[in-house]
Amino acid sequence: MIKYMKKLTASYRKDIETAINNTVDIEELYGKNILITGITGSVASFLVDMLLMLDETKDAGITIYGLARNESKAIKRFSYASSINIKYLIQDVCDGINLQDNVDYIIHAAGDGYPEAFRLRPVETMTPAIQGTINTLNLAKQKKVKSYIFISSGEVYGNSNVKIPDKIETNYYNSEGMSVRSCYPVAKQAAEILCVSYANEYEVPAKVVRLSHTYGPFVSEGDNRASTQFIKKAIAGDEIVLHSSGEQIRSYTYVADAAAAILTVLINGHNGEAYNVANSESKATILEFAKELSTLANVGYKQDFPSEEQYNERSPISSAILNSKKLEGLGFKASYTLKEGLRATLNALSE
Repeated sequence: MIKYMKKLTASYRKDIETAINNTVDIEELYGKNILITGITGSVASFLVDMLLMLDETKDAGITIYGLARNESKAIKRFSYASSINIKYLIQDVCDGINLQDNVDYIIHAAGDGYPEAFRLRPVETMTPAIQGTINTLNLAKQKKVKSYIFISSGEVYGNSNVKIPDKIETNYYNSEGMSVRSCYPVAKQAAEILCVSYANEYEVPAKVVRLSHTYGPFVSEGDNRASTQFIKKAIAGDEIVLHSSGEQIRSYTYVADAAAAILTVLINGHNGEAYNVANSESKATILEFAKELSTLANVGYKQDFPSEEQYNERSPISSAILNSKKLEGLGFKASYTLKEGLRATLNALSE
């Protein structure tokens, strides 16, 4: 077998190996067909890298069906991979999915998750979560899959005036009502209800994972989240600029931990239930995130006034700490603190 994984950097390969080792009962995926939507996204692309490495190092016999809208972008992202192990479905997930082959697992990860998309393309933000979820759930029903995962967000919890230490899976608070910014969390909430509805009415083995703020070396070109912009500045050797007070507090999860958690829930999670994906040892304010990154990258940081666009794109959520105990109950344990995850990100990008 061609050792295509050698074309990846040493530090990034190490992160993939760590994620594989942290996935509970990963052997269940051997010899299976797995459909992943949105494969050029940061988390989905890492999942593909994990499965490709399993094929190479463990002779796992996994076939990946990678759904993406942009063929050239997908092929460029996985230019190192063999066409034997990954088969591309080039289409919008909002269109009907006509796949003749058998599918054992489906991971629905397609959709933009950054503020600029919410502001400029709210309709296109909502449709992959709603219509795309309907299409992938219908495919899961048709193929009688072993398991289905919808990748949701901690934003479904909304904001709360109640001071609570963290958010468990049964907590829900109000979104911002008739606000364009609500296009993302409300669509994710609707998709979650679709998952539990298909599980109850059609016995589709659907689960939901709610990602905390996930970061890593590969991100979408248009991603303008604060953490992504900080990392881009740091790797370029430029000063990190905060366009806020930085007091908002978040659970931060390195992409290797997030991917391992998703596969753990795919294999071991309970149907019709949601799981927070977070690291109890990785919580920080946006300002603390920027300070840690500036120290590791040896660059400065400063705070500045936001532009009107940046002000309009701000998240209304002041506290987004997710409780990870339910996920840990499946046997999962995260490996990367914030400092370790940021160092891994910088290493992968600098190499």
